[in-house]
Amino acid sequence: MPPYGSFRITENFPIGICLIDHNFVVVYRNKILEKWSGNTNSEIIGRSILECYPHLKDALYLERIKSVLNGGPPDIFSSQLHEPLIPSYLPDGKKRTQTFTLMPYTGEDKTSGALIIVEDVTELRKEVEAYRRMKDKAINALNERIEAEKEVLRANEEANLYLDILLHDINNLNTIILGYSGLLEESGDKSTEDFASRISLAAKRSAGIIESVSGIRKIRENNSELIPVSLDKAIKDAIGHFKGSAIEYTGSGYRVMADELLPDVFLNIIGNSIKYGDDFVKIKIIAGDSGECIDIKIEDDGPGIPGNKRDEIFDRFSRIKDTGPEGKGLGLYIVKNLVQRYGSDISVTDSDIGEGDSGIAFTFRLNKA
Repeated sequence: MPPYGSFRITENFPIGICLIDHNFVVVYRNKILEKWSGNTNSEIIGRSILECYPHLKDALYLERIKSVLNGGPPDIFSSQLHEPLIPSYLPDGKKRTQTFTLMPYTGEDKTSGALIIVEDVTELRKEVEAYRRMKDKAINALNERIEAEKEVLRANEEANLYLDILLHDINNLNTIILGYSGLLEESGDKSTEDFASRISLAAKRSAGIIESVSGIRKIRENNSELIPVSLDKAIKDAIGHFKGSAIEYTGSGYRVMADELLPDVFLNIIGNSIKYGDDFVKIKIIAGDSGECIDIKIEDDGPGIPGNKRDEIFDRFSRIKDTGPEGKGLGLYIVKNLVQRYGSDISVTDSDIGEGDSGIAFTFRLNKA
């Protein structure tokens, strides 16, 4: 076998190097393997590796070592699958996780032997185990989230069912209340007619709340793509709910990208103008071509809204005090959500048809179809 000096370069390698001759005698070990094993080189070198580590006499190891010594192909052992060829320990006494590669070796003097290369993968194994734990934790968290989302969907479906039933029944009751209050308003008794009028107003407000809630639900549930919609039809459908009101719109013939909820935008803005103005408030709707979009302006000559309050009116449940009758602050919230769904923003400006500080204008744009 070659002299010790031929392997001096491996003394400070970060991997263990051990050389045995064809008689299993250890002829060389480097410093790192000496450190890992806990045995000094003077205790090991010159002795049979089978004597130093008796478990290697087991056929599982012995036959494979003989094969390599006889010039066979390299062989690999893992301490995760087998007892390590050369047991090595961490400072805390626990065994290291290592891989052992046996390779045939022929010296310059033509003598044969086997080179044992020892790689410590303890830290790598810890990282792999940590990764596996992290992966398992992430998978468990994902599964829990999926189950939670399924539960939320089931709860939403159940809540929607209850809401459908509730809205349907309340609407039916409102219809009955309005029918009877209408009869009482024609009773001829002033006191009775006054109370009946209040009942009718309350029922109409209740119906308005239900309509707003239904509108919000439609927005939340509508995930379909935008489609070409007739702007004229949407506006005229909304105007049709306010017969007798002074609403000016000449028609445009434009088609825009929206959906079946587009009339609700105009319905809520017009309704807001009439509610805070009166039955004689003037409303004007203008649609103009600005290239790829249609600019829309809805203005009135009603009481108007102070400039410092205009940003608040689109918030849910927002109401501007001292500007008119009570409401629930849902109509313009619906408008804002729909306009954003259509890819735009809505703003509040001064009206061109109001006098002085009166009047308000809502402006937004829709993409052309």
